[in-house]
Amino acid sequence: MQGNDHPNPSGWVSRLQRFSTKDGPGIRTTAFLKGCTLDCPWCSNPELISPSQEIIAHRSLCIRCGNCCSACPTGALSWQNGEVLYNPARCDTCGTCIQVCPQEVYAYVGERMESNQLARELLRDRVFFEVSKGGVTFSGGEAALQQPFVHATAIRLQEENTHVALDTAGNVAWEYLENLSPVLNLVLYDIKFSHTENHRQWLGIGNERVLDNLDRLSRTEIPIWIRLVILPGLNDTAVEIQSRLSLAASTRHVERVDLLPYHTYGIGKYRRLGRDYRLPDMEPPSRERMEELLALALSYGLNAHIGG
Repeated sequence: MQGNDHPNPSGWVSRLQRFSTKDGPGIRTTAFLKGCTLDCPWCSNPELISPSQEIIAHRSLCIRCGNCCSACPTGALSWQNGEVLYNPARCDTCGTCIQVCPQEVYAYVGERMESNQLARELLRDRVFFEVSKGGVTFSGGEAALQQPFVHATAIRLQEENTHVALDTAGNVAWEYLENLSPVLNLVLYDIKFSHTENHRQWLGIGNERVLDNLDRLSRTEIPIWIRLVILPGLNDTAVEIQSRLSLAASTRHVERVDLLPYHTYGIGKYRRLGRDYRLPDMEPPSRERMEELLALALSYGLNAHIGG
């Protein structure tokens, strides 16, 4: 691999998901990076919101020996009614619990990696990229927040003729996306809400930057795949759905639209992080509802699909 003369910044990586077929064309390896500008109540990757390292607990492995509570120097872990309680506000991620637990209940989320190191790891899957016309997708969290790290890694991947995609919610300074655009082959662009008042109600911030960045990206001629998460009762109203589909249909260089049904796969992570899930009563949309929305999307002339 070339690129030894390039800068070698480091960044926080949570995990690499190999053999992914949901984050762009072909077989891909998705690099999940830590840090996000949004805190979506339905987020399925809450461990990626914080930009720094965290500790997660796999409680199903716990034998209730109490070693972690006794050893924790900050009082983040305590014993109550035969259960270990975790207070993340008191945790300084010292790792003492990891060291004393005999069952490996605790683990760090987030590893500091240099771009050369990450690129080498990603390129281990190069043969799968070549035969499937796949590649690497940077996701999160919000991968664009680590722009220097992603840029340097993407340069090394491009030198090896590897397709590079970025999955973004667009709520970052335009300069981040502008700097990344020369080393990207595809952008997966998530649009949560089209109306700013709905966006502000559920995310605490308007979507003006999201829409402006989408418009700016459409002028770069990078292919765009729009991703629309379907949240029953939140953003699947006729007004919201039609507005988002209309936006996708009127945006240049949009090659595909993915309708992503809300799911509950990530709920267990909240407990392991010591957090509450804020939408406990929300149910995924039915298959019939997703088929109905797909038909509507196709009526807009979009290359639409259910799922990534």
